[in-house]
Amino acid sequence: MREQGAGDQACNTNNNKKLNRMLARNKEEFELYEQVDREADKLLRLLREKWKAMGHKKALSRLMSEDELPVMQEAGGKQAEDQLLDFGRGRRERPEVCYVDGLTDKQWERVRLRSARG
Repeated sequence: MREQGAGDQACNTNNNKKLNRMLARNKEEFELYEQVDREADKLLRLLREKWKAMGHKKALSRLMSEDELPVMQEAGGKQAEDQLLDFGRGRRERPEVCYVDGLTDKQWERVRLRSARG
């Protein structure tokens, strides 16, 4: 991985502006989104400086690194897959439903007519 340079940052800024234009319903929202992006960029710069000051050789990534993955994801996804099977995903026992009421057609017709009359 390489460290994010000025060219990359300019590209991200352009992408953020495009996204902000698409999301904003009015000029005030656009300005708000732009302000949020500026604050996020400032925070990211500070984090990168702190990261370097701590002696890390690799550049700080915006994405999660492998050592930050949850334990269930570390074993190549096998543990997560097993957990999904344990918790469900269509494996629950469905109750048996019986639609037979025991009435003949004539009996049903009488019940229906009685309920319709009152």
